[in-house]
Amino acid sequence: MLNSMKVSLNIPLLLVLLSSSTHADEYLSNTRQHAPQPSSPNITAGNSHNIKEEEETELDLIWRGVESSFELPFGELKEREGLSGLSGNFSLNLPLIQTPAANLPSGAVNGPSNVNYTANLSLKYVLLGNWFASGTLYYYFDKDQQQPWNPDFTYVFGYSDWRPYTFSLIYSNYGGNRFNPEPGGSRTQFDEGTVSLGWKFPITGKLLEWTRLTKDGSIGCQVDYNWTLLILIWNLVVIKRTIEPHR
Repeated sequence: MLNSMKVSLNIPLLLVLLSSSTHADEYLSNTRQHAPQPSSPNITAGNSHNIKEEEETELDLIWRGVESSFELPFGELKEREGLSGLSGNFSLNLPLIQTPAANLPSGAVNGPSNVNYTANLSLKYVLLGNWFASGTLYYYFDKDQQQPWNPDFTYVFGYSDWRPYTFSLIYSNYGGNRFNPEPGGSRTQFDEGTVSLGWKFPITGKLLEWTRLTKDGSIGCQVDYNWTLLILIWNLVVIKRTIEPHR
């Protein structure tokens, strides 16, 4: 009796196991057709597709440079500490050949170039972003060599960005500026300064390959259009007078 009971108890258990196995196989066979297809873990192919979508054309780079010109990033002012935008340098010019003093008549505006011992101090202050102001002081050891067009100081200010495809707008005055002008003279002639509108661009393609000195070298260029401020103001006045009668 004990043996027959053992057999009768084992048979249902075996049937249950077979039944469970059969249902599992049916489940797998029915769901397998709805399973997603296996995909290859090819990371390189996916990244290359994204890179192609994110690549910028030359026109995109040009537009980005033009659009970013003359920016005013006021957020930088919060991070500015004291005179962190100030830089400078000092130079001493020692000529290898001493030239005699140029005996020019008074009132002359140009003449032969003179070689003189000079000391220069240049300071530059970045106001905001790429907006700046700079100046240079000149000291002439031989005062007789300093001509009317040799300045005591020069100054420059405006916007200049080193990145390609950006515009720059700069005012500069390298005239005969004086700390102590002669009677009737002025320290500086602001209207005789120069306004320069420039645009930077890189050399690319075959021309770059032919001209660069190293494999990773690059060449940048800049084209400028310059006005003397006095002439610029005069042209604006003429344009205004020309337009007004037609209104």
